[in-house]
Amino acid sequence: MDTDEALLKKRFRELAERAESRGVTLCSDFLNLYEQSVLAAAVPRGVSTDGGFDGAERRVAVFAPDGAPAGEPPLAVVRISPLNRKFADDLSHRDFLGALLATGVKRETLGDILVTDDGAFVLCLARVRDFLCENLTAVKHTAVRCEVLPTLPDTAQKPPENRRVNVASQRLDALIAAVWHLPRGKSAALCAGEKVFVNSRLTVSGAASLDDGDIVSVRGTGRFRLNGIAGESKKGRLFADVDIW
Repeated sequence: MDTDEALLKKRFRELAERAESRGVTLCSDFLNLYEQSVLAAAVPRGVSTDGGFDGAERRVAVFAPDGAPAGEPPLAVVRISPLNRKFADDLSHRDFLGALLATGVKRETLGDILVTDDGAFVLCLARVRDFLCENLTAVKHTAVRCEVLPTLPDTAQKPPENRRVNVASQRLDALIAAVWHLPRGKSAALCAGEKVFVNSRLTVSGAASLDDGDIVSVRGTGRFRLNGIAGESKKGRLFADVDIW
């Protein structure tokens, strides 16, 4: 175990123990996929995660011991809109993230950023929402306004692409190769290179078998959900139904 992983596990265990001893619900900052994988190994029970919407990649850990008061994680939704859409730049996820970090907030206070045709929605910790609204005035050369919303609108999330892919089995590397049209060796290398997460847990074995409902995230590529096997060809190959983001 490397030093960073050991420190992460220690921090998560301390949060869990503090929540248990005080009988209260405690939350972490936003965690990336690797950190969520370490969390699952460090605290297998009494913890859940929340990113503000179903399918969020960056999530906070919620430590809620038995009997602790129920409560929502301290998350907020901020909508970022151009002041004048006509003169707005074509802005990317990287543009919005760069502008948010330029205000001085730390990455761990920010969750997923959902880019739309007319701006973006950012999930953040509630403690930084007012600061962002006061200090984020431009993204690249585009003047913007920010406002806090009570919830994330349904229109903020682009629906996944539903597709059927032809695979030899439900092996992880086979499905990754089929979804993104990769050579099987490349998909296996992604797994071995610690780039692949199944349900937010690091998975290094390409031979791992996926179950219906599993969500696979590949760093730098995207993610998909295996909905199930829709049929079988005459040659015994499977038609897997997947949703791709």
